[in-house]
This record gives sequence, structure tokens and C-alpha cells, in this order.
Amino acid sequence: MKTSLLLLLLFSLRFASNEYIYPRKPECGYKSCPAINPNQLNVHIVCHTHLDTGWVETYDDYYFRYVRDIIDSVVKNLYEFPNRKFIFVETSFFSRWWNEQNDVTKNRVYWLVQTGQLEFISGGWAMNDEATPRYQSIIDQMTYGHRWLNKVFGECGKPKIGWQIDPFGHSREMASIFAQIGFDGLFLGRIDYQDKYLRESTKTMEFIWKSSPSLGKKADLFTGILPNVYWPPSGFCYDVNCFDEQIYDYNADRKAKDFIKLVREQAQKYGTNNTIITMGMDFYYRDANKWYTNLDRLMAAVNKLQHEEGVNVFYSTPSCYLKSLHDSRRQWPVKLDDFFPYADKFNSYWTGYFTSRPALKLNVEYSNNVLQAAKQLCVLANLGDMYVQKINKLTEAMGILLHHDGITGTSKQAVAEDFSRMLSNGVSSAEEVMSEALSRIWLNEGIIATSPIQFCNELNISQCLSSETITYNSDVILTIYNPVAHMVKSYVRLPVIGSGFRVRDASGAIIASQMVPNHFSLLRLPERASKSHSTLLFRAMLPPLGFTSFVIDKVDSGVIAQPNQMSQVYESPQFYEEATISNGRVSVHVDGQLGLLKSITLKDGRKVDISQNFYIYQSAGKLAGEKPSGAYAFNPSDFDAHPATQSATFKVLRGPLVEEIHQQFSPWISQTIRVYQHVDYIEFDWIVGPIPIDSWSYSAGQEIISRFITSFNTNGTFFTDSNGRETLRRIRNQRPTWNLDTTETVASNYYPVTSWMFIRDYKKDLQLTVIPDRAQGGTSLNDGQVELMVHRRLLHDDGFGVEEALNEPGVDRKGLIVRGKHRVFVNDIQESIRQMRIMSKTLTNRPIFAFRRRPVSPRHKARSTMYSHSTNDYSTYVGLNRKLPANIHLLTLEPLEENRVLLRLEHFFEINEDLKYSRPRRVSLRDLFTPFRITEAYEMNLSANEEKKYSDYKRFKFVEQFDPYLNYTNVLDEIDNEDLELINN
Repeated sequence: MKTSLLLLLLFSLRFASNEYIYPRKPECGYKSCPAINPNQLNVHIVCHTHLDTGWVETYDDYYFRYVRDIIDSVVKNLYEFPNRKFIFVETSFFSRWWNEQNDVTKNRVYWLVQTGQLEFISGGWAMNDEATPRYQSIIDQMTYGHRWLNKVFGECGKPKIGWQIDPFGHSREMASIFAQIGFDGLFLGRIDYQDKYLRESTKTMEFIWKSSPSLGKKADLFTGILPNVYWPPSGFCYDVNCFDEQIYDYNADRKAKDFIKLVREQAQKYGTNNTIITMGMDFYYRDANKWYTNLDRLMAAVNKLQHEEGVNVFYSTPSCYLKSLHDSRRQWPVKLDDFFPYADKFNSYWTGYFTSRPALKLNVEYSNNVLQAAKQLCVLANLGDMYVQKINKLTEAMGILLHHDGITGTSKQAVAEDFSRMLSNGVSSAEEVMSEALSRIWLNEGIIATSPIQFCNELNISQCLSSETITYNSDVILTIYNPVAHMVKSYVRLPVIGSGFRVRDASGAIIASQMVPNHFSLLRLPERASKSHSTLLFRAMLPPLGFTSFVIDKVDSGVIAQPNQMSQVYESPQFYEEATISNGRVSVHVDGQLGLLKSITLKDGRKVDISQNFYIYQSAGKLAGEKPSGAYAFNPSDFDAHPATQSATFKVLRGPLVEEIHQQFSPWISQTIRVYQHVDYIEFDWIVGPIPIDSWSYSAGQEIISRFITSFNTNGTFFTDSNGRETLRRIRNQRPTWNLDTTETVASNYYPVTSWMFIRDYKKDLQLTVIPDRAQGGTSLNDGQVELMVHRRLLHDDGFGVEEALNEPGVDRKGLIVRGKHRVFVNDIQESIRQMRIMSKTLTNRPIFAFRRRPVSPRHKARSTMYSHSTNDYSTYVGLNRKLPANIHLLTLEPLEENRVLLRLEHFFEINEDLKYSRPRRVSLRDLFTPFRITEAYEMNLSANEEKKYSDYKRFKFVEQFDPYLNYTNVLDEIDNEDLELINN
């Protein structure tokens, strides 16, 4: 298995045959493409609609007001006129419409798909954003859409082309995912206007995107930039909301000549005698007959002039257009980087949405965590289809939220609240699955759960009813499930009321714990209804893909064999020069007078100067020729941010498991700097908001960053992840493929950060890495600096369509308060990469807490200082028979139909990234899992709708002009992929 390859195995997969039978065999896909004329300019008319799954209206409103009518109208017109074609993209909407139809309509639609009149392009549950989601969620939503299409329409339902025409920038990892799905090509709508101008002038609008150095040619993907985003050309729009001149006999020739002039000018920017015209836009085709009638007349008039004009126009699809490019047999230029950041005109950078609606972004991360755990437990407990349907509720909600106006935070406030409702309902449904799965696993081991299982979804605000109601008469059994297929050592933080708590593990032994007072700012969060002022902390050793239990009870101090350690609190006035917290591996030094971070000391004794503070960008208003900061755009009014404060008050908390510094920067900015025992990272736990807007100086809003400043010599270079999968080098004020022209030196240097960002000083062999808990925008505006935007509150709309300022009210309508975490570590470069890779997996697959109550007699507690362990209470469960190699991650363990399981194994180190961990490892699958044995396996493409060997064989091969990786040494080529063979040995 080559590095970074997502290995996908589908056990004994069979696709159900469709119920419809036809007298003749229809042809779909490339076989249904119209013939082109090699001696003429061939114009491919692509009829389409773009359906946002929530933006200025909710998902349900869009469906009932527009989508049903669109599909009804299109299907009717296609069925009546066999020469017409249409493409559909968002499977969530189509599947909902399909489920409402009778058999007659389904039969007609099935026929349209089999004949290629109706073709599914891209086929994900939604058209996902590419900046802010992690790759696991992208793969999930693509898989869910593809498997639905394959189940309903068979081979002809399989999409062959990626169609990302509306996202605001494009990631390299997205192209890699599409290539591994087996797509032949990808079409994009939006790229930076400077990039597009250069490509048009050099005829490089179409190219081979080499999307992964680790995968090599396996991840190469032909990519084309559409000429007009995805809109109809000017003067040729025929929707119900369009007012362009319609075509009749008296004006057909004139309109045809106007059209011919337009397509000729367009074709001059491309490299073949084929060009594509997109006829559609957002929620178009409610009256499909109006569109098709005008297009029929236009095409007839153009084709009547073929001999004199040399233009051949016909209904087509992106697939057919791609086939014509492939058949041209020409060589194509290559691209190695990505398409961030995106600007649609001078100094108009769409980089604010990397951070917009930070609470919603965290909610998506949490919901994905629950989704993966529910899928895994459903497999391990062998639950039936009824529970799979419960999981699907969250799967569908997650797919909708990944939409490019969902997770991005670029919808209206009411729509964002509806998104949160969807996630909440989905999480509740998934929790039912996890509860049932745990109960069945316990039952198989002779354990009977005598009380309901409860989950805590508000630990981010330090609120949990189960842990806050522990009394002398009622213990809590906390079962922690670890969704990572490796043993994880994790610190558990639970809000409690009072004192006198003890924690015992699955063997009955008392384990070390610590009581930590909460930061004052955490206690005053308006969402919080808790009376807890303290956190109970202990370290849990969690088995791979399994769970272990802990008993937490409250006893008199004289009964406790190992008493809880209360944190010692020191107020800042007693520190003059500096205050230090340490765990023996890393020490954090804070200036005693300013209260700000000033340096850290590494475990090897090196002292590194590093400061951290919160800074504010004042947002630009509606300046002439520029966009104000809004949900999409980031446009600060100055060339740099100013500090939120020059100093902070602070206090120090010490204890055996964790030491903390509580900082207060202002009434609305606070932070806890935290070092745990046995770890190398430093945790920055911040609370920001509500951002003030009640002063004239804040008239346009404010955007808040956390900035780290070091003395590193970074030579204008920093690094960010690509959807949490691979790393890209960024160079300040530069673009790899064109000379950047901008005076907006802040927003033009902002990039999406979903999993990590780092800077390096090669001479010092040091790397500073920051890992956020959600997607954020980040940059390095000066050497040695890293900044991440954590919150933004804006008072102007940026004019990109949402028509509402990004001014989140919060629960008390005073403004949103956000709590989040950055994990930061400074280490030598090689060790930093290992830490970053491993930590990113544990942070995106966090442990799941499940609580049960157990009444206990106070008299029994008083008689014994030790706990008499009973197997009827709790246990430890491991889902694996043997551990996976350290560089192999279990990405997916998902139940399918008929005793089949979808398994994805991932090698998560990049090529040449690490001398040890970048090498391939073999995994024997047959007896890998404890509750079941694999008897048969098929290697599938990434979206699990086709066997990989067929998917790879059928992919178009495009010839590149040169191979930039020709001399790139791949340490993995020495070992062939023999993973499947191990199953049968």
C-alpha cells in the first residue's frame, strides 16, 4: 500500500438489481454522447441547475419552493423529447424527490438515466465546501450519495465527473479524493480572477492536476475551468427570472450570429475545437420547457449556418465534453498546488469564511465524531438495519452541512440555526445506536445495564448533568469508547459540584485525579445552566477500538485511599519577573508584570522565545471599489492587527496532573494556558466574545486572532494542511503559478487551516505547530509568526448574496461567545511531524463518554476503603485482536446491508515525510476484529460504488506535457501492494 492511499475494502458487496426491465438495451455515459465534427467548433450545451442545500433559505424551504418543481419540469421535458439532456448534482434533493414518486414516474426517470438523457454528475449528498471540511467527512458524503445512486440506477447511476462549480476556492485534497473515487475529470467554476486571466491568455484553462506527490499518477485528475463560472452566457438566459430576449423565427438568425461570435471568442481561450456552454444557475429550470424551447430554436438556427460559420452545437454533458477533450489526444499542462485563496476581483478575497460561524464549525466536528463512533459500534455489536437507518439520519445531516454555504458559515442566521437543528436531531438518533450497541456488548459479556445510558453534549461549556449529580448514595459509571484503532491516553475533564470525589478503573483500583477550579469566564457563559465551579480531571488509558469503564463516586475524605488533589491557586501579584508552569517535559513562562506568554523551555533544555496575544483586525466598511468584511470576505481596514491589550491579569494553578495559567485580557477575552503531565504539547483554551460593537470605532465590526511570535527565521514560508490530509507550502505574498498583484497584504495571505499550521527554522531544527479544534483561517504575515482567526463579528453584508451581516446574536442576543482550543508544540522538525500526524487523528476521533448510574449504600462505603470490583457493573472491551501499525489509521468501519461492512484503512504519513513512518505496512485482515471474522473482501474505489480494479481500468488517461515528479524518489515503490492477498493466506 503506497503512502497516503486510502485503502477501501467492501466485504462481499453486491448491488441489488433494479426492478425495471426494458425491451432493448439503452446506452448511457460516454456511449450516449453525440458525435462531434473534427473540422468544426463543437459547442457542448450543458443544461443544469445548482441547488444549495441551505443558504438564504433552509433546506426544506428550498425543496418545497423550488426543487420539486424543477425536477418535475425537467423530467417531463426530457421524457417527451429524447434529444434533450440534463445533469443533476445534489443527491440529497433528488433522493427526497424520488421517494415521493409513484412507480410510473420512477420508471420514466430510470429510463432517462439508462439512455443518458439524465446524467448524475459529481453525485455527492451536497456540493461540499473544499476549504473547511476534513477529508473524512467529504468522503462520507460522496459515498452516501454514490451508493444511493448505484442502488437505484445501477451502472448508469455512477457519476464519472467532479462538478465543483460554486465553492469559493479548491483544495488539492479534493482533487485527490475525486481521483481515488475513479472520476475521469473535474470541472471548476470559481478560481482567482488573476489566475483565470493568465490561463485564458495562455490557453491553460484545462490541465492535469497532480493532486498528491505520495500517490503519484493514481491521484492525477484532468481538470477544467468553466468559461463563465456556471452561469448562462450574457443574453442567453431563459429561466422564469430571466428577461433576455427569447428566440422566435424573426430573430433566430440574429441571435444565432450573436451566439456564434460569443462561442468563438470563448474558444480562443481553450486548447481544442470543443467548448462548453453552461445553461443554468441557482434553482433554475422551474419551467424547463421555456429553456428547452429557446435552446432548440437557437441550436437549429446555429446549425443551419454550419457550412458558412463552422460551428456545430448540440445538447451535451460534462462527461461528453470531457470525452471530446480526451479523444483530442493532445498533451496538457500540469498543476501542483491548490486554488486558495480566491478573489473574484482586485482586493476582494473570500477568506473570511474560513472562520465564519466558529460555533457551527465546531458542531460539525463534534457531530462527525459521534457519527464515526456510532458506525463503529453498530458493526461491533452487529446491530440490524433499523439502527443503520438511525445512523443515516446523522449521515444525511452531515452531508447537508458540508455544503459550501453550510459549514462555511455563509448562510443566513435562521438557516444556520436550522443546520444546528439537523445536527442535534442526527446526534440524538446516533446516540440511540451507541446506547443499544453498548448494552448488547455488555450483555454478551454478562453485564446488565440497570440504568439508562446518558451522553453529555455540552462539555465544551463544562456542563454535564450526569457528572454534576454524583452523590454519596449514587455512583456514576463512566464508559469511554475510543474510536481510534490504537491505544489512546486521554485526559478526562468532567464538571462536578462539591469535593470528595474518587475515580476507580476497570480493575477497581483508585487512580490519580485532580480538582481544578474553572476559569471565571467559563462560569459566566450565557448558555451555561450549571452550578459547577470545578472540573474533575484524570487520565484514562483507552483500548484500541474499544471501551473501558470508570466508577466515580463521592466519599468522606477519611475513606479515600488516595485522596483527590486540590489545585493550589496563586494570584499574579506574588510573581514579579515571571510565572512558570511545567510538567517536566515542557515549561511555559509568563511575564510576571504583563501576564503574557514570553518563552517556553523544551525537554532538552533549550529555551525558545515565543509570545502570544490576541489581536484585533478592525473591519473595513463599504469603501469605494472594495468589499467590506462579511460572511465570505475578509477585508481589514489596516495592514496589521492591533493587540487586544498590552497586558493581562492572571493566576497560576498547580497540581499533580495539570498546571494552568488563567489569563484575563479584557472583559470579553480570556484564556487558560495548560500543560498536562506526560505530554509535550501546550493547550491554549480560549474564550472570546461577545465582540463589542457599541462604539463608533467598531462601526464595521471586528475580527479576532490569536498570534504566536517567535524569533524563527522562516524566509516568508509557512505550511498548512489540505483538508487534514497532506501539507502544502505557502509563501507570503506569492502564488506558485502567477505574479500576485494586490495591496491587500493581509487577506490575500490567509489560507484555510482545518488540522494544522506550522513554521520551521531549519538552522535551529525547530518547528512551531498549532493544531486547532475546528477550521480556521490562518497566515504568517511576518517571519516567525503564526496567527489563526478565532472569531469575527461584522456589521455589513459583503454583497456576495447572503444579504445579511455576520452578527451572530448568541443565546442571550448580546453576541456570540466562542470557546475553543489550540494545541501548540515546539520541537525538532522530525519529531514535530510525528506528533502532528498522530495528534490530528486523536483530536478528530475523540473519546465518547457514556454515563450510567448505580445506587450504592452509604453504609457499604463507610465500611470499606477499597472497592470490591464486580463484573456485573462494568468491564473493558477491545474491538481488535491485534494492534494496527502506528502509521495505519482505521478511517471507516461502517455497516452496510446483508452482513457487509465498509472498511477504510489509511496510511496517514506522506511520502518522504518520515524515514520510519512513511514506509508502507502490511495488514492482515482476516482475524483483525474480535467480534467477527472477515471471510471475503473486495477492494473498492473510494466511494464504494465499484471495484477498484474496474474503476482504475476504465479511467481516462490524459498525457501531460512534462512530469514534475520524474526524479522524485518514492521510498514506497520497493514494496508492492499485497494487502488483499494476506486475507487468503
